[in-house]
Amino acid sequence: MGQQVELPTREKGSYKRVWLNDLDSLIRSLQNQGIKEDLVEFTQYFLNDIQDFLPNDIEIKYTENSFVVYTAKHRAFKVRPETKNISCFGILKDYEKEYRVPLIKEIESKTMRIYKGRNKPSTAGYSESFSLRIKNKEIYEKQKVSIQNILQKSYDIAKNHWDKRLLIDPRKGTIKSALINIENDEAKTEEYAFKLLSENYTYDVE
Repeated sequence: MGQQVELPTREKGSYKRVWLNDLDSLIRSLQNQGIKEDLVEFTQYFLNDIQDFLPNDIEIKYTENSFVVYTAKHRAFKVRPETKNISCFGILKDYEKEYRVPLIKEIESKTMRIYKGRNKPSTAGYSESFSLRIKNKEIYEKQKVSIQNILQKSYDIAKNHWDKRLLIDPRKGTIKSALINIENDEAKTEEYAFKLLSENYTYDVE
């Protein structure tokens, strides 16, 4: 076995992302952070599945606590193991579902941020995306088809329909999307932001 390369370290107090070279480095980084072994193994299994069901033009990049899937230089989604589950962040909302968040049995799903009003415009951040939290490999196996379909759609949007993402900017009073486009109208933007970025704006996955 070759000599292990020393993992890069984050400067104290720094929030700059640390990129790693490969999966082995990510696994060691997760183990060093105390992530449970079953979640580390699930992370590897999940990555292998992603590489199998998505086309081979994806690019995988590794950080100190996650891996990120890109296509056409756009981020499709990010996967990060946490203390009790694996989280998929930044999954692009499906414009064909009017940007609703999918509900899947036994899996927590939610829009990245719940909109709180014009006095908190940052709550419209990441309006184009949502997250899934998967507790374990068993639940993933039961819901694999639904999860893979959702991630496949996020890949497709990242590659072919980047201009159809839901982009909401309350400060400017603008919404850009395939559903509605608003320019310089704060009141109307507010109305749609409350609707599109609420915890109840969902659909059931059959």
